[in-house]
Amino acid sequence: MHPTRNELISFIKNIETEKKDQTVISAHIKECEFCAEFISNYKAVKQAEQETEFSQPLPQNMRNLADRLFIDSLRGRIIELNHLTGQNATADSSRIAAHGAESEPSGVKCIATLYSENPELVMRLMQDPSRENNYLHLIADTPELTDHVLVQIPEYKKEFITDENGIADIDLTDIQNIGAVGWQIKMPDAVFELEQLKYEPEKVEYSHEQLLETERGDKIKIRLEGRTESKLLSIEVLELAGQKNIGEITACVTCRSNSDLKSVTLKKPVSFGPLDANSTIQIRLYK
Repeated sequence: MHPTRNELISFIKNIETEKKDQTVISAHIKECEFCAEFISNYKAVKQAEQETEFSQPLPQNMRNLADRLFIDSLRGRIIELNHLTGQNATADSSRIAAHGAESEPSGVKCIATLYSENPELVMRLMQDPSRENNYLHLIADTPELTDHVLVQIPEYKKEFITDENGIADIDLTDIQNIGAVGWQIKMPDAVFELEQLKYEPEKVEYSHEQLLETERGDKIKIRLEGRTESKLLSIEVLELAGQKNIGEITACVTCRSNSDLKSVTLKKPVSFGPLDANSTIQIRLYK
């Protein structure tokens, strides 16, 4: 007697059955071409279904979750950069570096290229005769790696904040050997965003105080005040990742295309601005 279809499928799926049943079915399919072929065809169909399922694009909610998990993994991360040379250059790094080559204006010279393999990004140090300072350009496939991140030279205590295009002006006049300098990228430990506020001209004074929190336990108190649509922003850091005992941190406030960096001490308000209250204001904290 042949096993039933359900018994064969249960055997394939390794569903827990009596040991003697498994032994009997195993012995049967060694002798029965019909049942052996059924099992073979069933496995082939299931494999094809899986391959088709995996080949389909992820649903939007799954893509959003993957993006959020990736961004969360970058919080507070320090990315060490290596100098790109003929010996340690990788094909991937060279490919990313080439992405920005055509966008650079004529007369601009690349004086150094640095890279990170994990995550994958490239930083090019550029010399532009038309600008007062040189500048750096971060290039990556993910904007979170280049957009308003803190670029540091720890040994010289220099910090630069990139704009939405991954570009920042840099002053390297006191650096003797650029090729030997250690560069790193510091990702923000916390990010807050203030939506634009409606300016009401009839109000002589304006004051707005708000407590901002993240799911990770970051907490700040902000205060906007002023007589016009340009407001002064006061930031008081209360907690960072749930911790109240933190040392001095760096706060970056971005409004439109302008960014301002200042050192902040826990529970001591620091003022920024004036800022355009009709624009979105972003606040990033770097530990």
